[in-house]
Amino acid sequence: MLGRVLCTVLLVGALPPPAAASQGHISVILLGATGDLAKKYLWQGLFQLYMDQVSSGHSFTFHGAALAALEPGQRLMFDVLKKLSCPPDEPPNRCAVLKDQFLKLSQYHQLKTAENYTALNREIETLLGQEGLKEAGRIFYFSVPPFAYTEIAQ
Repeated sequence: MLGRVLCTVLLVGALPPPAAASQGHISVILLGATGDLAKKYLWQGLFQLYMDQVSSGHSFTFHGAALAALEPGQRLMFDVLKKLSCPPDEPPNRCAVLKDQFLKLSQYHQLKTAENYTALNREIETLLGQEGLKEAGRIFYFSVPPFAYTEIAQ
């Protein structure tokens, strides 16, 4: 489902552009990045999305976010990312390169207060400005309990 939703957002009404054409930058923010669902399925799905879309002309960053403090949260998230796998038909060399790129494009953020969300927004905007990227969109995936949706969305 995640892959279908994200691919729909990225591919609405367009044929794949030439590899050199920039289609804009996509920031993917996974809230609940250290939770069970993220560990078992979501990070693998985001990696698959990246593998499928890397040559589409979009650039990406992946922001894992949770309540855990920076150091333990990073450790939990990157332990999962190191175990990502490619489909069996993917050449091992390409898989290794894509996995390395995905790891470099992924960051962990503690999002516990309104100030943390503001800081994440500033960080994304700074990155876009420094790299001269045009933002095509931000995708927020809420892998959190339903009672938290309202507060997070605000």
